[in-house]
Amino acid sequence: MGHPVFIGHDGSYLLKFNDWFHHYNHWFPKLFWVGLIVTFSFEVIFFVQTIRFGRKELGPTLNQAQWTAYCLGALATGIVFWAVAKYYLDDPLYLMTFLVTFGMCAPATIALMVRRGTRTGVGIRQMWAYLGIGVGYVLLTTGILRGPFTAPVWIIGCIVCAALAAIMLVFVYRLPDPGDTRESAGQPDLLSRST
Repeated sequence: MGHPVFIGHDGSYLLKFNDWFHHYNHWFPKLFWVGLIVTFSFEVIFFVQTIRFGRKELGPTLNQAQWTAYCLGALATGIVFWAVAKYYLDDPLYLMTFLVTFGMCAPATIALMVRRGTRTGVGIRQMWAYLGIGVGYVLLTTGILRGPFTAPVWIIGCIVCAALAAIMLVFVYRLPDPGDTRESAGQPDLLSRST
């Protein structure tokens, strides 16, 4: 459940409206702010759906009240630790932290795909969009913004994110549709193409 960190990241960016529209007054943070309205809205919706419908899969031994308390505690923890990390990262424009949060999506999504064994909750277009966002951000930072975004550690981070996005794309193509049951589709082997 990655919602808490992403809600912390995107919510804190949205709260800095004055910085983006008055202090920096540049098209890029303004555009990013508008885009994050959409992603933040999705994150909140996904979080609420996780509370309402995720207990059976993610917390089957908890009752609904315990599951709700766990989710709200995870949200508070994610927001607090996001604030701590953000404070010490010295990244006022969120340029570095976007790559970090982007990279954090993949391990959770890969684990979800492997656990479910179908495309339930993930789609081919979604994975192509994820790869496109990552490639676009890498090209923006390394090709246009340059400076610290040409350092070897940044390039390594970009390569890892691109590799994880490619792995997710391969996995989603190899997974059966959600309508297929494990009995009828067989357990998918995500690492080798079966015929």
